[in-house]
Amino acid sequence: TGIDHLRSTLKKKFEITEKINPKVIMGIEVERDRARRWGKLHQTQFATALFLKHNMSECNRGTETPVDPGMAKAMMLLPTDGPRDPEIIKKYQSLVGDLMWLLKTRPDLLFTVNLLSRYLQCATKEHYNFARDRPLRYLRETLGHGLEFLAGTGEWILTGSADSDLAGDINTARSTLGGHLQIGEIGSLIDYCKLARAIATCTGQAETCALLNMSKSAVWLRGLLEELAHPMT
Repeated sequence: TGIDHLRSTLKKKFEITEKINPKVIMGIEVERDRARRWGKLHQTQFATALFLKHNMSECNRGTETPVDPGMAKAMMLLPTDGPRDPEIIKKYQSLVGDLMWLLKTRPDLLFTVNLLSRYLQCATKEHYNFARDRPLRYLRETLGHGLEFLAGTGEWILTGSADSDLAGDINTARSTLGGHLQIGEIGSLIDYCKLARAIATCTGQAETCALLNMSKSAVWLRGLLEELAHPMT
């Protein structure tokens, strides 16, 4: 099979370790129910540790979203040209890095991380307080969230979607592109959220850029699935 071929190819060039039914892989927790043909990847233990690390262990008030339009606009309007505190910048970068690690199983944090990453070199105390508040309260509300995969539910085909805003970044007038690809009813395989390189002059141009990015990912993923002996027709 494609998986056997991949395993043998890797063994020719690298020393690899194989473990049957691991519970944790590189910090990612694995749950299985073979009878239901169900699996889940999540990072509950890692997310829980963030509350203590960033002094939010006593936070019990959750929120339904990691960021809202008001918070995003407020962050974009914060001044960044004042004196820089290396200690605050280090703490801010550490928090954003932790949230980036969660993206392995939490695509719902993509835009949040994208927004926060714009201020890694110029973050102020106000930026840090924004980043520490709502995103971590959202994690408190959604600790058990992750990626679920379920076989045998409908047709096993590759589907996806993409979208974009128009000049959503106040400071640069660049648009934010987002999209995802999945197989079946659940089970996301590729997700992305990023600022477009070019400045769009209309909504149609911005959304075309988003679809182009998704199409490139779809072509790559179709090739990978074919190598794993699961071609998409």
